[in-house]
Amino acid sequence: MNRTTFLAAAALLFPGAMLLAGAPAGAESAPMMSTQGGPDTYGYRFIDNINETAGPSYTELWQDISTSGTQLAIQGDDVATSFTCPILIRFYGQNWGTDTSGAAIPVVSPLVGVTSNCFLRLLGPGQAMTAYPYGDGALPRTDANNMASGLIAVFLDDMDGRGANDSAQWEVIGTAPSRRLVVQWTNWGWFGGGQQTDMTIQVQITESDGTQESEIYFSYQGVTDDRESGNSATIGIQAVNATSFLQYSFNTANSTTPDPTSGDPRVLRFFAGQPPNPPTGLLQAADAGGPARPVNFISDATVYFRGIVTDPDTGDRVGLEVEILPSATPFQTDITGDTARTAAADLVPNGGEPEALYTFTGSPFGSGDYQWRARSFDANGNTSPWATYDPAGTHFRVDLDASTIPEPVYPLQDKKASAGGDRFVWLLSEDVGPPGPIRYEFQAHDNASFVNPLAADTVVDEAQGILVLPLSPDPFFWRVRATDRAGNSSPWSPTIRFYTKGDDGIDHAAGDAPDGSAGCSAGHAQASNGVLFLFRLLVLTGARATLAFSRYSAEVTMEGRRHARPVSRPGSVSRPWNRA
Repeated sequence: MNRTTFLAAAALLFPGAMLLAGAPAGAESAPMMSTQGGPDTYGYRFIDNINETAGPSYTELWQDISTSGTQLAIQGDDVATSFTCPILIRFYGQNWGTDTSGAAIPVVSPLVGVTSNCFLRLLGPGQAMTAYPYGDGALPRTDANNMASGLIAVFLDDMDGRGANDSAQWEVIGTAPSRRLVVQWTNWGWFGGGQQTDMTIQVQITESDGTQESEIYFSYQGVTDDRESGNSATIGIQAVNATSFLQYSFNTANSTTPDPTSGDPRVLRFFAGQPPNPPTGLLQAADAGGPARPVNFISDATVYFRGIVTDPDTGDRVGLEVEILPSATPFQTDITGDTARTAAADLVPNGGEPEALYTFTGSPFGSGDYQWRARSFDANGNTSPWATYDPAGTHFRVDLDASTIPEPVYPLQDKKASAGGDRFVWLLSEDVGPPGPIRYEFQAHDNASFVNPLAADTVVDEAQGILVLPLSPDPFFWRVRATDRAGNSSPWSPTIRFYTKGDDGIDHAAGDAPDGSAGCSAGHAQASNGVLFLFRLLVLTGARATLAFSRYSAEVTMEGRRHARPVSRPGSVSRPWNRA
C-alpha cells in the first residue's frame, strides 16, 4: 500500500486524527500525525502532545533511567528476555505484576517480556518471551505469541541493539500507590542502519489498585530520520486474544517526531475512561472565587470562569476549558479563539466547580467585547461537548486602557496656598474605555519622594473630604492619578510643589514664603503652636460629584467623559454621577 492510500485509510479508521505538515531534520517531507483517538471496544483512548492542550507533558513525564535502571540483556538483533514486575498493573481488565496491597488481588502473571524489537508482552502463565514478530504489520497481531499475551507495541519494528552505546533498562519509579514501571531502550538502532542511530524509546505504565486501568505512556527522543519517525513501525496496544486493540500508527513517517511548536519530543498516552458531561452553572467573575458578574460586565485584564463538572467515572478529577472569541466572531466546531484551562494542580473532585483564568495581554486579544464557551475535561484527557455561557452576543467587555492623567489646577507649581486653608483641585480625567465612575488617588507629603506620605494613597470616593497637613516644613508636594471602572490606573500627575503662607523661622532658601506676605503672621503662629493646617480635599466619586471653588467646576456626561470648564462666578455645582 502506498503512503497516499494508507493516509486515506487512516483518516477513515481514526476520524479524530489531525494531519499537520512537518518532518524531522533529514527526513523526507511527510504529513505529521497529530491526534487523539479511540475509544476501542474496551474503552482505551490515546492522546499525544502535538498541539493537544490536554495531552501529556514531556517535561513532566520523562525520567532517564539509563544509569539507574536494571540492565536488560537484549543488546543484539532479535533478542528477548523477561522480568518479574514488582508492582500491580492492570491492562484491558486483567492484572499483571505483583500485588503488594495484601488484598489478594488475582494476577494473571508477574512476568513482563521485553525484546530488542521495542515492544513488551504481558506474559500468560508459563509463556516464554520471544522477539518475534520483527516485521511490521497493522494491529491486531494474530500470531500465537501475541494472541496469548497483552501486547504493548512501543515501536514494533526490526530494531537492533548491537551498537557500542546501545543499552536497555527497566526500573520502578515513584512511591506507592502511584509508582510507574519504566522500560527504556537507550541509543537504539534499527537493523541495517549500521547501528549509528541513537534513538531512545521509553514506556511508562502506572500502578493500579486492581480496579483502575493503568495508563501507558510512550516517548521518543533522538528521532533524526524517516525510519526512526515510524515509517515501518507499529505503535499501539492490544488485549489478550486481540479482543480489543488501539493503533496509534502503522508505517507512518513522522509518528514520533517532536512537537513543531515547542520542540518537545513526542509523547503519547493510552488510557481508559468515559468523557465528562458538559459543564453546568457557568459563571464569569472578576476575581478568583469571586461573585458572579452579569453579562456585559466591564473587566480589567483578568477574567475568571467557573462551572460545575460531573463525570461518569466517579473517581475522576475534573477541570474546565474555556474558549474566548471577540463578540463578532462566531464559534466553530474546532477551536479558533484563545483558550484557558484549569491547571493540572487545581483539578477538583468529580462534581466540583473548577475555575479557569484568562489574562488579556493585547496579543491576541486586548480591549473589546468578548464571548466565551466552556467544556469539561478530566484527568485522563477526555473532553465533553462545548457549552455556551449565554445567548447574548457580548458576555463581557475588557478595558485595558487607562484614563487620561488628571491635570493639577490648584495649588500650582511654586505657588503659595491662600490664607485660612485651601482645596486641592484638578481637572477631571477622560476615560477612553467603557464608561463608568473614575476614582482619584491622592498623595501629599513634605518631600517629592512620597515615602510614607502624609496622605498615603488616599482614594477619593466621597462627595467631599477633609485632608489635614502640618505646615512645617515647607514646601509641600502633591500629585493625583485616576483609576477607571475596570481598575486601570493612569500615571501620576506631575508632582506639584507649593508653599504655605506661614514662616516657621527656618531658612528654606527659595522655599521660604516671603516675610510680610498675606497670612504670614497667622500661619507662623499656627506652625509655632504645632497646630495642623486644614486643607479641603476636592473629591469626585460616589453617587454625586460636588465641586466647590471659585474658578473651575465640572460636568459629567452620560458617556462617562469628564471635562473641566470655567464658570463666571463662585459657587458649587452638583450633578448626578453615572455608574452604568
